[in-house]
Amino acid sequence: MTTQEQMSEIVDLMDGLCRGFKPVPGACLYMSALLAGTISDTTDIEFQVVTGSMSASGKSIFKHTPIKESLSSGKDVNLPVWDGHCWVKLKGDIICDPSLFKTIFSPLASENIKSIFRQHFKETTLYLIGQPHRLADKHIYYEEKEILQTKEIDFIIGNIQRLGLWHS
Repeated sequence: MTTQEQMSEIVDLMDGLCRGFKPVPGACLYMSALLAGTISDTTDIEFQVVTGSMSASGKSIFKHTPIKESLSSGKDVNLPVWDGHCWVKLKGDIICDPSLFKTIFSPLASENIKSIFRQHFKETTLYLIGQPHRLADKHIYYEEKEILQTKEIDFIIGNIQRLGLWHS
């Protein structure tokens, strides 16, 4: 189970990550990988980096296309057009989604999707941390499909600077 002290650490890490990352919609793989790397380097919190799909109020927000095999191959992957979602799951089944609101409240998202999230969150919200049963109360559902390994996470992190996604 994740303790209150560990959750405080996660909040601090998520805050720093979201403030340091350029406001790019669709950067879930990059933001989640960087969050995982930071958690690994600075805490003893157990986590997994997960890809999958997400829905809210009966609408598909992010579908899932498998990506693990492409990441494992080390080939150049066209991540901006990948159709899926990525987040970090902490021990105790806590979802940490650093990129959700950068995409949901971006010009790329439809007004219909934005309105679903405006019911529960402000547009200035930086990130989502939640337990699946509490998110289900808001009709938000994450469905896990793949768990990324260290090699795949490192590959993604290695591309962050090259793509200019982190404020220097």
